[in-house]
Amino acid sequence: MDPSQRERFTGRIYVKHNRDHAVAFADMAASQGSTDEYTILNLFCDGSMDVTDTNRGGISVVYQPPAPGRGGSHRDLVGAAWPVNPVYDCALGELLAVSEALTTALHQISELDSTTTTTHHRSGKPTLVRIFNDNMFNIEYLAAATPRQLAPHLLTLAEPVLALIAVQSWALQNMRPGIQLELHWMPGHFHRVRAHCWADELAKGARASGWAFDSTRKGSPWFRGAESESCVVPFLREELDLAAAKSGRCGGMVVQAGRVPVEVY
Repeated sequence: MDPSQRERFTGRIYVKHNRDHAVAFADMAASQGSTDEYTILNLFCDGSMDVTDTNRGGISVVYQPPAPGRGGSHRDLVGAAWPVNPVYDCALGELLAVSEALTTALHQISELDSTTTTTHHRSGKPTLVRIFNDNMFNIEYLAAATPRQLAPHLLTLAEPVLALIAVQSWALQNMRPGIQLELHWMPGHFHRVRAHCWADELAKGARASGWAFDSTRKGSPWFRGAESESCVVPFLREELDLAAAKSGRCGGMVVQAGRVPVEVY
């Protein structure tokens, strides 16, 4: 596909401006499990930025691994978070979180297809992937059908990750027949949707500490070192630095170490 003709986001985008309705839908979605007839993968992602401390940032993804054939039963939530420093705009951090959620979804669907009845999946078994994020302006911009425009400096800063989101969403939607990708806005605070509350806490923890988090890791889930970077940021680091310089912001995406935060659900 010609990049100049690629949509900002391939899939369906939903923005429920009534906060109560948006929360109720997210709560309902989080309670749904996969069945023999369809697969559901819900991912909640968030970004955090501390504007008072050298623009330290963190991003997170919380999801429930799909478990088809279990009659709607559920697996435990999986949470992951990564420090991203510096982040020069909170909206950029949220876009990086969306891209990381797309990366996770691509891996999860690929793993699912390799460990289940391949013929059944390739025949078009319905697979619904929902990504939830709390930055309404970003999501409305990705929808393209709305008049929403991002600030010029943010468009410059975020150009690399916006291009990656376009590629990732197209690739996920077209992995095989039967996949439906959705991006939903939900309010970021003052609700009890467990998965999103955990994503919020993990992003803040990664931001404050400079440590990464992986709930599936043996031993302490908080860690740092060579394996503590996200999938997306190292891939985009050079382009993000160039974009930061172009926008008048300083470049240099670095990981800063700090205290180990307390895990909060």
